[in-house]
Amino acid sequence: MKMNNNSIYLLSPAKVNLFLSILEKRNDGYYNLLNIMQKITLFDFIAILKAEDGINVYCPKLNIPNEKNIAFKAAELFFKRANIKNAGVKISIEKNIPAGGGLGGGSSNAATVLKGLNKLFDKPLSAKELEEIGKLLGADVPFFIRKGSWLMTKKGDEFSCKIYSKPFYYILFFFGEKSETKKVYKSFSLKNRDTDWIRIATAMEKGNASLIKKNFNNSLSDAFFKTYPKQLQIYVDLKQKMCNNLYLSGSGATFFSLFDSKKKLVKAYENLDEHTKKFAFVAKTFLE
Repeated sequence: MKMNNNSIYLLSPAKVNLFLSILEKRNDGYYNLLNIMQKITLFDFIAILKAEDGINVYCPKLNIPNEKNIAFKAAELFFKRANIKNAGVKISIEKNIPAGGGLGGGSSNAATVLKGLNKLFDKPLSAKELEEIGKLLGADVPFFIRKGSWLMTKKGDEFSCKIYSKPFYYILFFFGEKSETKKVYKSFSLKNRDTDWIRIATAMEKGNASLIKKNFNNSLSDAFFKTYPKQLQIYVDLKQKMCNNLYLSGSGATFFSLFDSKKKLVKAYENLDEHTKKFAFVAKTFLE
């Protein structure tokens, strides 16, 4: 982070889901979840500059109207909650996190804008107030406001338990087909519920990637492949190349491989063919 009186420059990290268990359906139409999320060093870059008036978001890679950008909505809610009138900002977002990849890019952008504005305007809101705004924007947004890895519950927007984690290394694969979370949930059917998240938390604390892989759970995997059948063959072929070390993050469409050392990651990445490397990103745990 870099900051002066009129501008602030921030990293907006992606996340992976290391455990996602969907429980009962709620009265509001959502599901209760057990969701372990970890931030990783795949970043969007966000610059926020004070302006005379208005909120303007510049994001060349996302061809959407200003008012529909979640970063715009975050800024709008921030100024309203902080009771700051006649303030203006220009928000520039350099996208590196694939949109529709299940890596939380939009949620992270919203959280990063909330935190950035709070610092730029002399911290009128508490962290709790920022998290409350985050809930209005999306279930994953509060997670990106706090540091560290967490077990999230309810709709995925309630903090249950902070998980202390050794650093892990990731190869992420995104092949261009965006996943729509609502469509995936429409294909979801409640089957067996795996609620033993403690095995994953213990493995994270020990830095034991093998134990995470052994106990990994994503309740949305079947629904994702049912919704996007072309991705299934891609997954099957890539999983064989990665010696079965391949998992789906969230509602898709990003797959990831997990390693407990940089040496193992480098070896696996070097063994990829040049075509597959075009769709691969390398990252590690981001503990801030």
